[in-house]
Amino acid sequence: LINGYASLAEWTGDVRTHAAWQLVNVLRAAGFAPETDLDTPYFSYENGLVEEGADVRLNADEVSALRTLDDLMPGDTPVTPRLFKTLVTYTERHLESTMRSARVAEEMAG
Repeated sequence: LINGYASLAEWTGDVRTHAAWQLVNVLRAAGFAPETDLDTPYFSYENGLVEEGADVRLNADEVSALRTLDDLMPGDTPVTPRLFKTLVTYTERHLESTMRSARVAEEMAG
């Protein structure tokens, strides 16, 4: 996690992509990483990708971006504002905390 924060200073892509990657890393460390292995566009704030009981339907690019967030470093697939908000909501629900740093990243992205 510390290396991830340090790499933000050198990151040249969209800040939402890096911030979303950080959220997934925090969730993974806490044992709450979203499910990303299912072949479905449906996302639940309780589980991640699901077959039924979804809160949001992601498009193909958003599903692809979500899957790249499991990598060791953020990928080149941009995280859309909607996917970013979805991940922030998922994180806030699981960690029972407001993600103020995510809101700063959103403001930086414009």
